[in-house]
Amino acid sequence: MKKGNVSSAVLLATDESEAERHAASRKRVECAAERIANVASEVGLTVPELRWVMTEVEAKLVVARPTTEG
Repeated sequence: MKKGNVSSAVLLATDESEAERHAASRKRVECAAERIANVASEVGLTVPELRWVMTEVEAKLVVARPTTEG
């Protein structure tokens, strides 16, 4: 196998792996959002209140996200 073909294969595998991770992450977020909406409905939150909760959760997730920078 030529060097260029190996590099292309590695890049393709990396892209596919990244796509799989992205899809799995999206699925987890969708499931979490559904659970939050169900709980909000059970406790009687209004849509504006639920939006506020989701904004707060998102802000905390962004702060807690690990970085890859040195």
